[in-house]
This record gives sequence, C-alpha cells and structure tokens, in this order.
Amino acid sequence: MKGLIEPVVGRDWEEKEAGRKLKSHGLFWSPGSILMKEATFQIMDYGLWKQVV
Repeated sequence: MKGLIEPVVGRDWEEKEAGRKLKSHGLFWSPGSILMKEATFQIMDYGLWKQVV
C-alpha cells in the first residue's frame, strides 16, 4: 500500500458512563491509499477492511 496511516478510535458505552471509555481499533490506511499489488480484502464491522491472506 502507498498512502497515509491513521488510528481508528471510538468511544464505548458502559453502564451510566456513555462515551467515557476510549477504544482503539488499530492503525489503518486512509481513504485514497493505493494498492501496489493485487490483494483480497474482507469488510469487517464498522466498514473496516482486513486483508485475506
């Protein structure tokens, strides 16, 4: 891949504490990144893509 990398972070809900807990989903290539060779991907929860090896 060629492009920018960005962290995907969200706020989780817990009992009586809406949005207080941060949850990291990891580092991902930003939209507009370019594949340098052919690859296959699976679309996961939240629209995140995971390479199928």
